Amino acid sequence: MNTNGKYFGKSVRERMRSGLGWRGAFSLVELLVVIAILLILMALVLPATTSLMRSMNISRAASLVTDEMNFARQTALSRNRDVELRFYRLGSKLDGNTKQYRAMRSFVADGTDPTKSQPLSKVKYLPDSVILSDNTALSSLLDSDNPARSGLTEGTETLPAGATEYVSFLFRANGGTSLKPISPPEGNWFVTVMAENAQVEGGTGLPPNYFTAQVDPVTGRTRSYRP
Repeated sequence: MNTNGKYFGKSVRERMRSGLGWRGAFSLVELLVVIAILLILMALVLPATTSLMRSMNISRAASLVTDEMNFARQTALSRNRDVELRFYRLGSKLDGNTKQYRAMRSFVADGTDPTKSQPLSKVKYLPDSVILSDNTALSSLLDSDNPARSGLTEGTETLPAGATEYVSFLFRANGGTSLKPISPPEGNWFVTVMAENAQVEGGTGLPPNYFTAQVDPVTGRTRSYRP
């Protein structure tokens, strides 16, 4: 463009008149087409994104559970003290009345008074919308009401959310646990991580996406299962 307002031989005004210049704006039809395309893309991508985020949250929760179990066991061995692992039943951030097992914490146990047990860390909360299933067929480590099972303890602890129920068991200083070996039909000791509102499948009784951590009652070792 030179000082006479020419742009490659034509003035700006001449190029705009001839259709060779810039367009002022999109037409209404063009905007509607673009919006429709964006809505279609969102409808296609959103379910896949939601499923991916749910799977990532379950993986994070699985790591929290297994890490805490391994931490409790190693601490019991290294300190030569019993370590208690508590699973807390809490409301969600959106609904404080919907109680599910959503958190855990380890303590150096005091055999005479649980209130004097010393916490080893802060409370570990599971990601949003992920829980430890309270279905006893999926989480025998939470089946404290079953008289056929021995080694679980129920209690209440005051957390920031208020008085909070928990179920716990011990990792012993000798490497074992407080859990008693059980024969079928009760089976082994385990806990299952799953999405809070996941529907179980009729054939298996399991949700489509889950994680199960199993504790050997004799050695205290943890094994994990993921479909």
